[in-house]
Amino acid sequence: MYNLFEINLERAGIVGVYIALDVGGTSVSAALVSSNGRFVTPVKTYKANSNSDKETILNNLAYIIKEQYQLAKTLNIDITGIGIGFPGPFDYENGISLIKNIGKYDSIYGVNINKELHNMLGLNVDIRFCNDADLYCMGECVFGVGKYYNRCMCICIGTGIGSGFFADGKLVKSSPDVPENGWIYNTPYRDGIVDEYLSATGIRRMMLEYPETARINSVKELAESARAGLPRAIEIFNEFGRMLSEVIPQFAISFGAECLILGGDVSRSCDLFDKPLTEKLAEYNIKVVPSKTFADNTLLACSLLFDE
Repeated sequence: MYNLFEINLERAGIVGVYIALDVGGTSVSAALVSSNGRFVTPVKTYKANSNSDKETILNNLAYIIKEQYQLAKTLNIDITGIGIGFPGPFDYENGISLIKNIGKYDSIYGVNINKELHNMLGLNVDIRFCNDADLYCMGECVFGVGKYYNRCMCICIGTGIGSGFFADGKLVKSSPDVPENGWIYNTPYRDGIVDEYLSATGIRRMMLEYPETARINSVKELAESARAGLPRAIEIFNEFGRMLSEVIPQFAISFGAECLILGGDVSRSCDLFDKPLTEKLAEYNIKVVPSKTFADNTLLACSLLFDE
């Protein structure tokens, strides 16, 4: 199964191979990745079990890491480190989850995941954590479509909305021209915050307002309906595009971005909603660039956590 991905590491200029995990609310993606931004093995997707108890969640993460570690042994590859992208709030330096009251990962609030996994795995391997949106931004700007630009803003639209700012080869987390931590999700918008509207969650809420779209199961199916000509589906994506154009430009303009990168599963349908955003940013010579992988560069960026 993996022979197409097996490579001569020395010949490829690879000095390290890492187990990479991208932990989401519904699924966890994992793969072996190299220090020069290549997938050594295909990406595998696992269930997240995020609404389960502490033991189930930790056992699931340990199982995923063990499976990837065994795969590395099968391929005769030594693992240099384990990088994990995790949604916030989270104490990334110490590996402690601070997520609570959202119905996902509530049971591991305050748990030192780093310590727990080391105890469960018994591996003498460094485990490092990073915000999943930050990893996505780094991955896109180092290995993806952003590598052709010097100043990029990235948004990753999934269950929620992640964001990141990248300039001069570095992630920008603290600067007068970016929001705190580089995160826009908690910016006040309409009757709530941006995360409640500019996300799959926000799209689903609009879908439930109409009988003809309430029966549709996912944003992906809504996009298929829109392309098939369902008027209400088209209307929802048009409204989503208008909302994006009301929120995103202020951040990209303030940062002086050369491009805005669209990633995340919702952005796979960006042709249905990106016109208002593209037109607005074009006034400031900011190009809207869809990701080519939409999420996988998050995994590649896990190797950057070990770049001292």
